[in-house]
Amino acid sequence: MSDQDDIWMDGKVERVLKEFENSKTLCVVHDAEIVDGNMNKVKDSFFELKNGKPGLLHNLYRNAFIGCCMAFRKCVFEKSYPFPDHIEMHDWWIGLVAECMGNTVFIYEPYLKYRRHGDNASSLHHHPLKKMIFNRLYFIEQLMIRWIQVGWHA
Repeated sequence: MSDQDDIWMDGKVERVLKEFENSKTLCVVHDAEIVDGNMNKVKDSFFELKNGKPGLLHNLYRNAFIGCCMAFRKCVFEKSYPFPDHIEMHDWWIGLVAECMGNTVFIYEPYLKYRRHGDNASSLHHHPLKKMIFNRLYFIEQLMIRWIQVGWHA
């Protein structure tokens, strides 16, 4: 997936495709540098900020799936879509579905300059605690429903 205002770094496509040479890899997520609207570095690592690493429970607790740094196989999309009606972030949903299905790979090198400026549609800040809990319970409920409907086999 791609956001229009982010900058891809050299080697992004090749590095992600290399991970897909393993037929068991279903989703690849790479790190990003966080920059402001003028391309000044704000943080060296999105993963450092979010404690990004694979794992269903870990990413339910602390989401590190960021669409502009993700690639996934068609089978992941087919299990993810249609998206549940009230999810906050489709990339988080896709990442959690990929975790349920099998092997998700995190690349700890930045291959994107993730631009954060006043016009971003998303935020790096947290919702209030009640909303955060609701979101996670809703994801768990929807993952269980999807598993009953379609299963998690690739």
